[in-house]
Amino acid sequence: MAQFGRWLTVAILGIAIGVLIIFQLGFTYLAPMRSLFGTTAIDFSIWLRILFVSSSVLFLVELEKYVVRHMNRNKQSRGMKFFSTNEIDQPHCH
Repeated sequence: MAQFGRWLTVAILGIAIGVLIIFQLGFTYLAPMRSLFGTTAIDFSIWLRILFVSSSVLFLVELEKYVVRHMNRNKQSRGMKFFSTNEIDQPHCH
C-alpha cells in the first residue's frame, strides 16, 4: 500500500507541474493575458537561458548535498558529525 501512496503522490505532483506550465505558457503567450498584464512573449533564446540558469542551480544544490553527505560519512567513521542527515534532506529555502 505504501508504494501506491508514493505513486499517487508522484502522479499528483506531475499533474500539478503540468498545470502550472500550461498556466505559465498561457500567461506568456495568449494575447488577452499579455494585454491584461502588460507582458510580452519570451524568445526561444531567453527560454534557453532560463533553463540553463535554473538547471545549474539544481545541479549545484545536488552537488552540495553529495559533498555534505560524503563529509558526514568520513566524519562518522571517525566518530564525528558534520551535519545531521535531516538538515541535508530538507529543501533549501533562500
